[in-house]
Amino acid sequence: MLIPVNWHCNHWILLVVRVDYHISNERILIFDSMREADAQYTPLTNTVCAFLRLFSINAEPTWVTIVDCPQQGDLKSCGLYTCLAARHVVLGMPLLQRSETLDLLATRRAMALELLRGQLAV
Repeated sequence: MLIPVNWHCNHWILLVVRVDYHISNERILIFDSMREADAQYTPLTNTVCAFLRLFSINAEPTWVTIVDCPQQGDLKSCGLYTCLAARHVVLGMPLLQRSETLDLLATRRAMALELLRGQLAV
């Protein structure tokens, strides 16, 4: 389950909830392109736990913050990075490495073309 979250009404992050019903192993992955201390995510993770309990998923999840997700270099590209993290999860594509730079304009154009065409380029 992909859950984009508008964190503090000014920054987009992505939560990915993975549930394996066979072994009761719930995991929540947090993709944050302006990563901060894990303690700040506690209210959000508590809300997600309560949501999961509505669907009879009672095991306490193990929270995993993805530390290797690309970090944005400005204050306005979090939505783009959130979309790229979702692409990574859905298509199983590798994330950019921390040392790689992202051509923001070219990436936005490519994403717009994909939306207009109605298909993801792999």
